[in-house]
Amino acid sequence: MGQTRIVLDTNVLISSIGWRGKPREIFESVLNNEFELVVSEKQMIEIKRVLNYPKFNFTDEQKQRFYRLIR
Repeated sequence: MGQTRIVLDTNVLISSIGWRGKPREIFESVLNNEFELVVSEKQMIEIKRVLNYPKFNFTDEQKQRFYRLIR
């Protein structure tokens, strides 16, 4: 049997880079290859848009790195 696949809501993904807590723990599990993250092209567009919200104040480097990690 293969790796367990998971789908995470955009809010969970954004929270995983901005704050500590369960969203970050889950995303770290993805980075540690405990789960395979499944993301659609439509969600990738949404993530890119949300990363640019001024209220988050992410740097361009943070946004690019996170986008690449998800890809």
